[in-house]
Amino acid sequence: MHKKSSLFLLSLLVGASFAPRAVAENPDPRFGVMTHFAQGWDPGWADVAAIRGIGAVRDELYWNAVEQKRGVYAFPAMFDTYMSALRRNGISPLIVLSFENPNYDSNQTPYSEEAVGAYGRYATEVLKHYGDQIQTLEVWNEYNGSFCQGPATADRAGYYTKMLRAAYTQIKAQRPEVTVLGGATAGVPLPYWEKLMAAGALSSMDALSIHPYRYDSPPEGIENDIAALQTLVKRYNQGQPKPIWVTEIGWGTNDAGGVQISEETQASYLARAYALLLSANVERVYWYLLRDYNNLSMGLTKDDATPKAAAFAMEVMIRELSGRNFVAKENTASGVYSLVFSGPTGDVRVAWAVQPTQVSITG
Repeated sequence: MHKKSSLFLLSLLVGASFAPRAVAENPDPRFGVMTHFAQGWDPGWADVAAIRGIGAVRDELYWNAVEQKRGVYAFPAMFDTYMSALRRNGISPLIVLSFENPNYDSNQTPYSEEAVGAYGRYATEVLKHYGDQIQTLEVWNEYNGSFCQGPATADRAGYYTKMLRAAYTQIKAQRPEVTVLGGATAGVPLPYWEKLMAAGALSSMDALSIHPYRYDSPPEGIENDIAALQTLVKRYNQGQPKPIWVTEIGWGTNDAGGVQISEETQASYLARAYALLLSANVERVYWYLLRDYNNLSMGLTKDDATPKAAAFAMEVMIRELSGRNFVAKENTASGVYSLVFSGPTGDVRVAWAVQPTQVSITG
């Protein structure tokens, strides 16, 4: 069957404006965003995400709010309200299981057998309460970074693997089909990942989670970081790959490291990052954040929901690449990229140059 072929140049979409589209019936879960409903965001932001075509969000249901009294589980109305808003909009939630609980280990990162077991029970209570709405869970967040405190810091990889294994075992006993993400690392720290793998962590995760921020650097090269991590996985996984999810990535529009990133540059980086990550076989990508928040300018929109250029870039990527998978990186001059994505209705090429460049396109 003859397939259509189309091409869109990233320079054309930056600064473009599009009317918000209708909520998609089957949104592509590869295009996600981070939200902070658990921190009190108005549930109406779920409507904003849906109208922008976003079908997956990453958020939290904090352990210390769910189990305020040891062994007694009660879900705050705020949690139920935002989860209902996501369900109503057809948005799939990836729930991060976080953080410490004052009932265990003096409110430090779980390290005792009792606290580790309680963390696993908290995971199963989340699943019991929300049922099949939750299909993906992530064990902790940036344990290798700032979200680890107390005795566990003496051996982060060892204590994390212990907690991951306990949670994974209890989750799978209750809901075998739930996807459990492990690692959730700040960056792509290969030495830390190797310690996790040497400790046996790969057997207790269905996919690896990473946060490959590049801050004031452009996204080109991020695909090489993914390849290096996958090479390490194969070494510890009998030559077999394992799915990789990017559960946080983003660029702010403020002064980052002395380099000013404009809204147009942020939009360009978003499109290039998504294209490169999908070309590296990353299964899902969650942009941080949906909106500017808490002095962070990384949102697709401003804090009053006014869309930034990045919001339109995300819409274009979703519209053009939904239902299409990466098939080839074409040979191009240095600094020029052409990535081919194919689907039932034809091929799409995502093309850009890292510097202004003249190119000839035929066909």
